[in-house]
Amino acid sequence: MYRRECTNTRDAMEFRDMEFKAWAHVQSLKFSLDEHNLELRVKAANEAEVEAQHRLASAEAEIADLRQKLDMTGRKEMGGFLFSYAMNVILGQKENRQLITRLHSVADVHCCDCREVLGWKYIQAFEALQKYKEGKFILEKPKIVKENW
Repeated sequence: MYRRECTNTRDAMEFRDMEFKAWAHVQSLKFSLDEHNLELRVKAANEAEVEAQHRLASAEAEIADLRQKLDMTGRKEMGGFLFSYAMNVILGQKENRQLITRLHSVADVHCCDCREVLGWKYIQAFEALQKYKEGKFILEKPKIVKENW
């Protein structure tokens, strides 16, 4: 009977050893899985960063383009008033002009007395959202308002 207990004890020890090896293997797999998940998260973060950099570069290019357009218009459009009618003015020649709000067909508006350019008249808008401007005048604030009278 002693011999049988010894065998059972040895079997139990081998079983525990196998169980420990299996547990160690499971832990190793868990660590590998965690490492793999970490690599996937890092890869996804890197891809998101690249996408964000592309969007940033695109936005910066758009801002630069808008700044250039703003400079091209001489900031006229920012300091003017939109009128439906204007009196005592003469219209210049019609031309297509790239404004901040896209391409428009416009004609400069001159004072009928001194011939100074006061603004422009929208002859035609090429985009549907800008059609409300057709036939209206932009008169620049510094040309028609005298400050501190």
